[in-house]
Amino acid sequence: MDDYVHCFMAYLQHLPTLTLTHMSLQTAFVLTLLALSCPSPQIILVALDTIGLLAQRMSHAQYQPILAPIFIHAGKELLGTVIQGVVQDYPEDSWEQVYDIVSAVAIVSAPQQAEAWIGEAVQGIPGHVLPKSVKADFMKDVHE
Repeated sequence: MDDYVHCFMAYLQHLPTLTLTHMSLQTAFVLTLLALSCPSPQIILVALDTIGLLAQRMSHAQYQPILAPIFIHAGKELLGTVIQGVVQDYPEDSWEQVYDIVSAVAIVSAPQQAEAWIGEAVQGIPGHVLPKSVKADFMKDVHE
């Protein structure tokens, strides 16, 4: 997984525009998303950097037609993975990438849909890790 994610990141960094087809980019995205479940913090950081780079490219009109459907399709799983990861075990260095990823999903999804996905992710965090009151306060902030 480490080699794959590094290769995909190098591809994204060195090509001026995305030249992958929608299906091959979606496959690469899904595999990178799977890398977020690896036990190695180094692989997690590279995978977050890679998805974060794609999230940042969402702000460019030329990339939106190919990236928006991918972020929408993977939105629920992506939000669940990164929100639970930040709370439970992601390195502190990853928070900026997680913010970019959550923002990208929120921008391309319907607001109610993104809020529901975030709510599901937060509710999935065990109560001993994140108390109900903190979850409620966070969801209030998300709604606002």
